[in-house]
Amino acid sequence: MCACNNCSGSVSIGQAAESIAATQGVTQRCVSLASGALSPDQRVSYEFGMVLGVDDFRQEQLYFLEKEYQHNRGLHGFGTVYGLRVLVAPPQGSQEDLQITVEPGMAIDQYGRAIVVRSSQCARLGAWLAKQVQADPGLIERQRAGISGDLSLYVVLRYAECADALVPIPGQPCDSAADSMAPSRIRDSFAIELRWEPPAMPAWDAVRRFGALTGLIRAVPGLPPIYSDEALLADLVRLLDDPEAFASALDTMLAGSLSDAPRELFRLPAEDASAALDRLYTIWASEVRPRQGLPPELSAPEPPAEAGVLLAKIDFLPEEPFDPQQPAIAYPLDASGAPAQPSAEGRPFLLHTQLIQELRTPGAATEKRPFATLAARDGSTLRVWLHYPEIVDLPAASALELTVEGGPVSLREIVPVGPNIFDLLIEPAEVSESPQGPPLRPGALVALGFVLAEVAALGLPLIETIDTQAVDYLGRAGGLITAYTVVSDTAAISTPAQEFATVQSVLIDGALRFRVWFHTPAPIILPNTITVQRGVGDSATQHRFSVVPTTTRSGMQFFWVLAPPTNLRLNAGDVLTFQFDTYDIHLGDGRVLADQIAEYNLSYLGHDGIGSIRAYHIVSPPIQPGLSEEEVSRLIQDALSRLPQASQKPALPLATISQVSANADYFVLELWFHPSPDPESNKVAIDPSFSTEQFRILAEFSEIGEMGDVTQQIGVEPGQPNVFHLFINQNSWRDISRGSRWLRFIFFSEQIMVNVGDEQTSLSKLGEQLPFTFAGSYGRAGEDQRVVIYYRLPDQEANNDR
Repeated sequence: MCACNNCSGSVSIGQAAESIAATQGVTQRCVSLASGALSPDQRVSYEFGMVLGVDDFRQEQLYFLEKEYQHNRGLHGFGTVYGLRVLVAPPQGSQEDLQITVEPGMAIDQYGRAIVVRSSQCARLGAWLAKQVQADPGLIERQRAGISGDLSLYVVLRYAECADALVPIPGQPCDSAADSMAPSRIRDSFAIELRWEPPAMPAWDAVRRFGALTGLIRAVPGLPPIYSDEALLADLVRLLDDPEAFASALDTMLAGSLSDAPRELFRLPAEDASAALDRLYTIWASEVRPRQGLPPELSAPEPPAEAGVLLAKIDFLPEEPFDPQQPAIAYPLDASGAPAQPSAEGRPFLLHTQLIQELRTPGAATEKRPFATLAARDGSTLRVWLHYPEIVDLPAASALELTVEGGPVSLREIVPVGPNIFDLLIEPAEVSESPQGPPLRPGALVALGFVLAEVAALGLPLIETIDTQAVDYLGRAGGLITAYTVVSDTAAISTPAQEFATVQSVLIDGALRFRVWFHTPAPIILPNTITVQRGVGDSATQHRFSVVPTTTRSGMQFFWVLAPPTNLRLNAGDVLTFQFDTYDIHLGDGRVLADQIAEYNLSYLGHDGIGSIRAYHIVSPPIQPGLSEEEVSRLIQDALSRLPQASQKPALPLATISQVSANADYFVLELWFHPSPDPESNKVAIDPSFSTEQFRILAEFSEIGEMGDVTQQIGVEPGQPNVFHLFINQNSWRDISRGSRWLRFIFFSEQIMVNVGDEQTSLSKLGEQLPFTFAGSYGRAGEDQRVVIYYRLPDQEANNDR
């Protein structure tokens, strides 16, 4: 698309001059054509009597034109000033082509030249593509992008000039009519091009990066200079002309390192922020902008090879196969069924001065947020809920400054209740010696200050990391954040906090379930699922436990059963956090539990003060629920059937168990088997492959019916024939066995292999041939026969020095 009807393309001043000079060898004009060098730094000095030639007038124009271009590219940049919107639509009378329209407008190109489009310009995409394919048949296949095969075109606007208004000039007798005519005007024009690649605009990209970087800068009042990020920002500014190096450095700084926490913002001390920004702008102006990596060169007297400006990107799909004689174009549609309009992403633009003077600098976008919520639980307990994105550690009372009615109050203890939830217990003397009664009395004004240098998260003091968050915490003054509350009329006389629910691990039909007893004033109705967190910290995972439907007519009850997902494997010792939404737990009168808590001022442990209550549970070896008489009778009959039949064989021990060593980390048990039928022979031996797959060790607990399986905590090593050593880690043992010393060793006779000379058999089959039985045998021979041995561990303290 070209605005000049009398030329086939853009013609520059240089090209026009060359064409004129080529004719001078044939005809000699009678006017002065001095060919002195033109310079953008010279302007004509007029004097009376001077003879002015063509070069003098060209020098006059060049000086002022170049000053304008240099002013634009040096002080303003380049891009769209107004208008020049790019639209696409099917041309009238055809649905198989796409008409591209560029509306009127103005732009400054990369060299600083003004480009004005005074009327809409249009072109048909199908016709344009047909000419391209005719000249290059393999073009479409080379330009296809991705699996979809879409093509992308870029609409580019560039500056052009056209020679215009021919006038006669003196010539020679043999000159033709064309030789005696010359253009008397040069028209500022333009060319709109469809390209397969966007124009390189590195200066625009660098400016955009710099603007985004300044949006991450935050001026922090009272920030110690040692925590200023000016050095990091200076390093980033120096990389603005290298997009890959800049992006890599920025990502690294935001992600943090072993010595530096992750950040969202860069900090500058507010008192020095203006001077720091001046230093950063100086680096940009004096070091970065003049670099050759950001063309065009600001002081260059000649336009660069590429000075065009991107207007839009158009995606389309030519018909397959594409016929240049009947070109057809497919194009994406928007929600209304019309052709999707071109993308303006990456298009440079310039804001005019009047708009810039009205802009208000918002600074880094930050959220206003309270740092903590305070609530009096009773007259001497203050509940604190911290609103910080990381888990906060309150190491000691010195990290807090508590005042009630303007006077300091001492703290006895800080009790963690849940993640970022703490109960502050006031010193008893503050309560007993106060003539007005408990400090947290109704109407009391409470202020709690957090000393950021002593409050930590992720192992670092908050004073070092809090300003890297895109949050402005209310009540902050330098290194101290203060939260406030007024004790309500009911808080100081509310009942002490009580447990909301008791959770128990149980077995139901052989599957692990959790029976929950709710300590609410009235029975409740649970939702279909409950959110449960397994583990704590970064390794924690979220799950949805199903609520087993109730059998009561009203659907309301105090006891509920929760079932974990079938794909979740839970182990003894796993830590679970049950999260109950009080707005989703219903009462019989149509209200929710949150309403009851507010009405009766109920205080539950784990309540966040808003709508969530957490209950904590450590998975224990499950307990079988109470059995009916019929089930008890069946179990007794089954146990009796497993007892050995009356036999005249004497009973001898299968093995002797003894402790041979112990220290603070491990203790060792010796297992000595006695499988030989002849007390004077040693030809029968337990196979050395004996392992924890062939026996179990159960620790008896003080609670009736509870035992812990500790087999997996044991390592087995064979010694001499029939002797094995069991190595047991003290810490793991104590966690699972609960420190119990009363053990049951259960040996699976069918699985334990015995070597008799060159033959091998099972211990169960060997027992059928022996003249004695093993003491503690039970079960049916040949099926699930087992031998149990009871053993008491000696006191560890008496054996730690062995």
